[in-house]
Amino acid sequence: MKIRPKYRKKYGLIPYALNQLEQAVMPNAANHRESYRCPECKRPVMLRTSKLKRKFFAHRVKRYCKLERSSSVLAKHVLRLTFEQWLKGKGDPIEVSHFCQSRQSIPREEIAYVKINSSMSSPLAAADLVLFDNFDVPFRAFSFDHRNRSVSPIAVMELSSEEVLSNPYLLSPLYPNSQTPPFKSDSGPEQLSLSLFSSD
Repeated sequence: MKIRPKYRKKYGLIPYALNQLEQAVMPNAANHRESYRCPECKRPVMLRTSKLKRKFFAHRVKRYCKLERSSSVLAKHVLRLTFEQWLKGKGDPIEVSHFCQSRQSIPREEIAYVKINSSMSSPLAAADLVLFDNFDVPFRAFSFDHRNRSVSPIAVMELSSEEVLSNPYLLSPLYPNSQTPPFKSDSGPEQLSLSLFSSD
């Protein structure tokens, strides 16, 4: 699916780039003297400044890159960046909202790092993005827009790229009846109190 102009304006052409240490760097924190690569195609990007003095990344050589054309790919990278900032203690809590259940905050203390699918082994190939715990074990996995339907050893939550681009701090499964296990620190999802149907 193509990227809507409002999301292109919000996140830019390339929301972040990778430095030589493979760390995500935002355009406003980047330095013109350093070299950077695109997080999707791994080709060199350059830091540019617009007429409005806004910094942004652009590919050095204009070639096809999914990050510039696909909302699913953009959402994957926006979510990765959101998780990485969140792990550093920046930003709001990231919550998961299941259909007809209360929101659950993802427990920050149990997450060590986040990985994108480009370097994952085949058992996790169904996921676009995976959170790993402190023991290097997959904790939770996410996929976008029905793209991956293969079987995975961990529950893969399918997300809408539109919803993630709209608000990366609130994640809702694409399918209302999809079941992903509650977080370890939770006692489980709360039951909704349907007072209209109670026999009081």
